Amino acid sequence: MINRSKHQIEVCKALLDKNARVRGCEIGDGNYAVTCDGFTCMVFDVKSVVFDISKIPVLNGLKGVFEPKKEDVQVTPTKELRDARSGYLAKLESGDGKVSTWIKNAYLKEFSGYMFYTFGPLERVLVMDACSVPVGVVLPVRVK
Repeated sequence: MINRSKHQIEVCKALLDKNARVRGCEIGDGNYAVTCDGFTCMVFDVKSVVFDISKIPVLNGLKGVFEPKKEDVQVTPTKELRDARSGYLAKLESGDGKVSTWIKNAYLKEFSGYMFYTFGPLERVLVMDACSVPVGVVLPVRVK
């Protein structure tokens, strides 16, 4: 499960860092999505956050990233890992093997217990809970 307290602290630290690229967007149902690095995005319940959402610059296109697409298929982790400069990469693959993508293994661990959806090898990976509620988004890594 996601350690939301840890992620709120990351957002607070990023808001204090003038070089950080914190961006966010209201995504509906009282949820607000925030990215501190441009590669992952966490969803927070507006009522439970300790940081001031009004201090986060809005990224208008972010809401669309959380909308499920009809082309999305569920992908699950395989046992295949690759070593990269930024750490290990984990492969996610659809049940029929037609869609696969790579993400940082750290993100796979962070979202352990959730379901992953994507529609292509270099498309966003939408992370959802068992009730199909978005909890985050991860950008994939290009692997040759």
